[in-house]
Amino acid sequence: MIGIEVIHHDGPARLGRLHVNGTEVDTPSGCFFCKVEDGHRLFDIGPKATATLAIPPSPLVERPPLEMGPGLREGHVLVVAGECLARRKGEESGAQDCSIIRMSDRALDTEPSAVRSGMVILEPGPQQDPVGVMEAVIELRQKLSPNAAIMLADADVWSFPLFALAGTDLFGDSHAAASALAGELLFESFSVPVDEVDRDACPCPFCECETRNGARDVPGHNRWMTRKVLSDIRTNIRLGELKQLAEERCTRHPDLAAALKILYREHPSYLEQFTTVCPGVGP
Repeated sequence: MIGIEVIHHDGPARLGRLHVNGTEVDTPSGCFFCKVEDGHRLFDIGPKATATLAIPPSPLVERPPLEMGPGLREGHVLVVAGECLARRKGEESGAQDCSIIRMSDRALDTEPSAVRSGMVILEPGPQQDPVGVMEAVIELRQKLSPNAAIMLADADVWSFPLFALAGTDLFGDSHAAASALAGELLFESFSVPVDEVDRDACPCPFCECETRNGARDVPGHNRWMTRKVLSDIRTNIRLGELKQLAEERCTRHPDLAAALKILYREHPSYLEQFTTVCPGVGP
């Protein structure tokens, strides 16, 4: 079974523990791409994964091809989105645990099983702007059980704080993988071609250590940065300061800044619904 134990709120943003068939992952967290199998993208859930999420292919989302990874390890819990089942490798179960929603058809309005799922994956589509994604997350959060997780399969790293503030619990690392294929290093609020960044200017372990052929490990750097951003989000939720982080990360991106302003202007009661009286106080 899949579900979240909520530990602490900062407005709609939640610190929690995702339970996946006996394993636990601190949230907000990431789902990290490992390979493609039978058209499904496989993501390890959390940095020390014992569970893998399989997302079926979508014609609505344009993605560059991703390199094959190490594959699914024996003993992992496999969660298949869209088929509403969760199983340990080689052992199937009929549990309706995970649903996928395409924003183009807003399946939540016509698929009651999605509302009962322990995890809902939101696929925005190639033309979807941050305001639309944010509004969809807010709608989902108000319809789903508090113990249900919301995942954004495709989102820019610098948008994570905004969408976490709106109520998102899990993020796919497609941005990190696509940027690596394009030869770009991700940072908290921007990306830079790898040739334009001095190796000594980056504190990550992948830029400090060269590979044997002298090349920088761009995928390693991007994944490390994705985890750092998620760690920053968890820290700021714990301190009651996620709004400040979202404002800082949206500054370089007008579309995200516009979405944040709409969140403040049109959803004040939603933001205040779970606001802690004394920020930073909690488990």
